[in-house]
Amino acid sequence: MEIIIGIVGLIIGAGIAFVILSKKNSSKANSVLADARKEAEQIKKEKLLQFADKKTLVKFGIGFGSIILFLIIYYAILNPIVKTKKVMLDDMTLKQNEISTFNNEIIAYKARLK
Repeated sequence: MEIIIGIVGLIIGAGIAFVILSKKNSSKANSVLADARKEAEQIKKEKLLQFADKKTLVKFGIGFGSIILFLIIYYAILNPIVKTKKVMLDDMTLKQNEISTFNNEIIAYKARLK
């Protein structure tokens, strides 16, 4: 009987020790997770501040401004010049076609005269 009581006491003691150790380990795990989350938030804040650094914003501003300046120059200065050159080219092509038509007519009239 004493052996059975000893074994039961040993099992109960092992169970209590297991429960206590598991709670202690879970509290350690929770604290480690909380620390990891805090560190992750800190890293996110650092990255965001690094992105929003003045130098980076100036670089984006210069790039955006140069694109806008290019578009203004293109549509205000270059686009009208290109349009006039295109009209001139179309007129030249039309006149070349008329000249070749006239040359063919001249050749036909000369052939009829002979």
